[in-house]
Amino acid sequence: MSLGDDVHSATGTSVTDNARDINAEQDEDYMGRMTLVPQRIKGPGLKRLVKRASRANSMEEVDDEESDEEAGGSGPNLTNAASNAIPVPSQAIKETRFGLKKDKTNGKKKEDELNNTQIPGVFDYTKKYPRDKRYEELHNEARVWLAYNDEAVIFDNDMVGEAADSLDILLVFAGLFAAVLTTFVAQTSQSLSPDNTAITVSLLVELIAVHRAGITGSSLSDIPAADVAPNIARTDIWVNALWFTSLALSLASALLAVLSKQWLRQYISFISGTPRERALIRQFRYDGMEKWAVRTIVGLLPTLLHCALALFLIGLVVFLSPLQHGIAISVGVISGALFAAYILFIFIAIVYV
Repeated sequence: MSLGDDVHSATGTSVTDNARDINAEQDEDYMGRMTLVPQRIKGPGLKRLVKRASRANSMEEVDDEESDEEAGGSGPNLTNAASNAIPVPSQAIKETRFGLKKDKTNGKKKEDELNNTQIPGVFDYTKKYPRDKRYEELHNEARVWLAYNDEAVIFDNDMVGEAADSLDILLVFAGLFAAVLTTFVAQTSQSLSPDNTAITVSLLVELIAVHRAGITGSSLSDIPAADVAPNIARTDIWVNALWFTSLALSLASALLAVLSKQWLRQYISFISGTPRERALIRQFRYDGMEKWAVRTIVGLLPTLLHCALALFLIGLVVFLSPLQHGIAISVGVISGALFAAYILFIFIAIVYV
């Protein structure tokens, strides 16, 4: 071995030893600072510091792995040796974030996966159906009609399914509300009919007065006539008017909901024929639905039922007023706040959405 090789090997060894000494001193200094951290920091600050140290360790490990791969695994890895001296969290903690598994896919790969993912219901019709022959692009079996029918099925299923779910909920609520309202109406409607007991008492009083006048010889013209006219209180009239109107609105909304479900069922009924005929018939049905504003009717049915509920609550307040004033005030405040919020939300949706 030559003199130059000895000098070179000695110099390399000394440089390596110096680097290891420096890294060891840095590790001891860092560990000393970490042991002093709990004495100065308490509470969430310590947790944040440990998380930052763990994140820095994981980043350093990734950088070290990349540098090792570039260098072909040759030579000592001083940075990795220094980072191994730092306590790091367990592998299970490093692979999760807030209890959820971390997505380790890089940005480019994840973008490619999202772009290549097949969305349900979306097709490449150039691959699904064969290309049309020349001058037969609008033939009965052309690809344009097949693609139109497929897209129409997806659109109609979403539209009809959403409307059908809304109508089902509406029918359930309308049935329950009508049943509850009928119980109240059955009790208050009796106040609108004449009181036969009161009429009988008035006639008996008049008969006794006539008999007494015949005995005493007094004039019959001085005897007042019996009052047989029905005496109905004004509150009873208002309560029954509000509740009967509410019952009529709830039943009307239920009837329209049933009719709407029949319209929707007829709209998505099976269509036979060539793809071109099916496409034309489907478009004819859709134009008719838009002309008769079926979707608008379905959207307004909940509003009709809400009006019925408002009338019922107003009638309930009027009904409770002569019985118990305090209860009537509490029911009125709750009902007023509820419908004030309802109207406010509708206004916000119209203005800002």
